[in-house]
Amino acid sequence: MNIINKLSVVISVYNEEAVLDKMYQAVVPVVESLPCEYELLFVNDGSKDASPAILDRLAMESEKVKEEKEVLGERKTGAENILLYGVPGSGKSHEIKTKYCNDEKMMERVVFHPDYTYSDFVGQILPRVEKDKDGNEKLKYVF
Repeated sequence: MNIINKLSVVISVYNEEAVLDKMYQAVVPVVESLPCEYELLFVNDGSKDASPAILDRLAMESEKVKEEKEVLGERKTGAENILLYGVPGSGKSHEIKTKYCNDEKMMERVVFHPDYTYSDFVGQILPRVEKDKDGNEKLKYVF
């Protein structure tokens, strides 16, 4: 008894011209050996190389190949990791809010090496607000 009647293999494509044919030649024998119908759904994610032409050719050669021409018409990107480092008060949080994201729900902050205290990494450099000769408050770092 077959549990799966039809299998859709979804393959994301972004500038994959160098490997598309090889990948196709590797995947087809595997899915053809399965006891079910199948389709290969290639999702072109805005490729700028020859990937779209290769996908068109594959779709013409096999009715099992389907192509989704760009999802919503623009390149999709995944999560972006941003690493900022510096002593407290050096502007990391401000830079995150102004250059990257101002919505705390959309980001996760991670402190590396939580087994150590911050001073283990910065050698006891501590921020201190001091007044300069004109009476303006300035941030200074003191050992």
